[in-house]
Amino acid sequence: MKFLSLLCLVCLWWTAAALSNSYTENDIRVLNYALTLEHLEAAFYNYGLATFSASSFSTQGYSQELYLRTRLAAAHENAHVETLQFLISSLSNSAPVRPCVYNFTAARNLSEFLSLAASLENAGVSAYGGVLDRVSDKDLQQLLSTIATVEARHAAYFSSALRQNPFPRAFDQTTTPEQVVAAISSFLVSCPDALELPLAYCATPSAQTQSPSAPALGKRSILDEFSEEQHLASLSHRRKRVVPDLVNPTTSQILDNDIAALNYALTLEHLEATFYEYGARRFTVDDYTNAGYSTALFAYIGMVGAHERAHVQFLTEVINTLKPFAAVPPCTYKFEQFAALKEFLAGAVLFEQTGVQAYDGAINRLSNGFLQPAASIATVEARHAAYLAATLGLEPYTSVVDSTLTPQQVLAAVSPFLNSCPFQPVLPRILLTATTNLTNVTSCLESKFLQPGNVEGWTATRGATLSVSSPAFLAGSNVVTLGADWYFVAPLKYRGDQSKKQLLSFLLSTPLLAILQQSTSALADDVVISSTSFELTLALPRLPSTNSTPTSYQFPLSTAAGWRIRPTASSVLGDIATQAQIAQVLQYVACIKIRGKYSLGPHSTYISDFQLCDGTGDFVVNCPSVNERECSGRGICFRGVCTCNTGVTGNSCNITTRCNTQTKFYFQNQGPNTLTYASRTIQGRVTSSNTPTGVPGVTVSLYVSGSFFPLTSVQTRQDGSFTLTTQFFPEYSYTLKVESSAFYFSTEVALPSSLSSDFSNALLLAVTPSTVVA
Repeated sequence: MKFLSLLCLVCLWWTAAALSNSYTENDIRVLNYALTLEHLEAAFYNYGLATFSASSFSTQGYSQELYLRTRLAAAHENAHVETLQFLISSLSNSAPVRPCVYNFTAARNLSEFLSLAASLENAGVSAYGGVLDRVSDKDLQQLLSTIATVEARHAAYFSSALRQNPFPRAFDQTTTPEQVVAAISSFLVSCPDALELPLAYCATPSAQTQSPSAPALGKRSILDEFSEEQHLASLSHRRKRVVPDLVNPTTSQILDNDIAALNYALTLEHLEATFYEYGARRFTVDDYTNAGYSTALFAYIGMVGAHERAHVQFLTEVINTLKPFAAVPPCTYKFEQFAALKEFLAGAVLFEQTGVQAYDGAINRLSNGFLQPAASIATVEARHAAYLAATLGLEPYTSVVDSTLTPQQVLAAVSPFLNSCPFQPVLPRILLTATTNLTNVTSCLESKFLQPGNVEGWTATRGATLSVSSPAFLAGSNVVTLGADWYFVAPLKYRGDQSKKQLLSFLLSTPLLAILQQSTSALADDVVISSTSFELTLALPRLPSTNSTPTSYQFPLSTAAGWRIRPTASSVLGDIATQAQIAQVLQYVACIKIRGKYSLGPHSTYISDFQLCDGTGDFVVNCPSVNERECSGRGICFRGVCTCNTGVTGNSCNITTRCNTQTKFYFQNQGPNTLTYASRTIQGRVTSSNTPTGVPGVTVSLYVSGSFFPLTSVQTRQDGSFTLTTQFFPEYSYTLKVESSAFYFSTEVALPSSLSSDFSNALLLAVTPSTVVA
């Protein structure tokens, strides 16, 4: 026993030593091990999509939705490969392991291919969970965790599509590298590189833990039959493993933070468990079937609730074992807004998605001894989220890695549902700092693939949703934003070593929509080039065009362009970059992003002709000139076309615009418009000083606390009138966004609690100058 305690103390000392460590050889071993698995998964999906076409899915009784999501999962796995290759190359002096030669003859038909896809994804989940505690760097731990939860989303979706249980356990299993390599050996014909498996930090003997099988679907007594005590009993060995004998102040400080992290997780699990208990009391299986939902969804919701209660009991017992610490009790909650079944199911998606982001966001705040249990819960939350989202017609997975939320962000997100709590939350901190900032890498990965026609693999960050309704695609990227700022993200081929490139160029347009957010100051970060250490940012010299002719931009990759240096991923303005700093970023480019949002409200933005040029004459430099100055000295020349500065126009940027008249736009109240939970309709009309009968081309959208509210339908008419129908929750703040493509204006109106009493019949929306050419 003394020997085991000594080993654990050595482990905790090793964890604390990570405060000053660089990436270790074992970290690189973990990355190569993960890369080996991702090579296998990517090759498997590539084989399957080359063998089974979209028509194969249809003829064999599978939906096109399944085919498209299989393609998206394949894109994720290929992106995981390139990301891990990039990290290994940039963080070490060694080359990443190369792919093996594979044998996929076990997938003889489409059904077997999909079944193997689910099995490989499940293997990936358990493999990542089994090595998180072998990584010393906290940023790497978080990145691997966000990949693991995406693998869990894939696994749950494919299992559900095959009518299998998407989340058979309350705690996902974790497996050792040795077990995983043995399991995948049947797919390997030969490998060009010998794989050095990562070493375990703590060699404490423990039995492999397995949670009991979940009950079969279709049983009405599923909540009664699911034994939470069985889960706790099966985890008894694991609980002992994560309760080391701590004696010195350094490890005590780490344990204090671990308890804060575990109690933070328990606070969320209390919320989820109570939420599902509320739903179980309120809705019967008949309520589900009468609303058009399946009995399987009813059974799975019961299983999710049982999982959350098992998480509560496990975390409570672990914390209470570590005397004198105590597990936090549940709060009292406000679930009245989920009184209808549709709202309850939407709330389930919300809480499960938040749970995934919360666990991934706090994984780097735990010491290594607690990582496996946390990971085994996080991936189950991801399975819940994916299944519920897909069942309700939402996307089960969109990003290469899952996004994260800090504890502060999570508590702010769930606070509207908390009535009172009998304790003051103590939030976990990041005690064990990372040696290299990977935020710039993950910001590129938390993005959505643009489809279709997207040959290169462009993506868009999470502020955007995707539209494929337009017949024209420029670089396959027609994006409609419904929220905060968003960016186009360049494909992986533009990352890595770009040290020989001398010029960045692209075309950008936002056709037929209002330009409101002028981002042409030196403070703007319209173009961002990230490395693993810092970022280069640059402002566009003028806004993109709003017609069918895109605006052309070119920027030298030198000090002449005015690049600024930003030491972190925050928006703090940095100093002008030196040529040495620019060269350092170009040596290992982690991410290139181009801003796509220049207007408030919904809009479309196109990007095309993106290039990193090597300066060998592959672009035109001659532009129209006045007084022998290209673009009159008031614009940038690219391929013979001038991109003019703000306030000037013309082929050679020689024409100045000036203001002439002003147009005033008004909102006219056309209904009682009392904003309550019961009244869900707003009626109004937009007029102007020039068109008192109504402004044509009006679009209206509703935002809740700054984010687009999707549960909204809007009818607009040619006379500028509109009717907006939505679901209201009184505790939130609402903003109406009104635009007119005909008059190029966009504005926001904060909605009071009573429109009829607080809105005048002619509320001024905006004042827009009409311009003439001088």
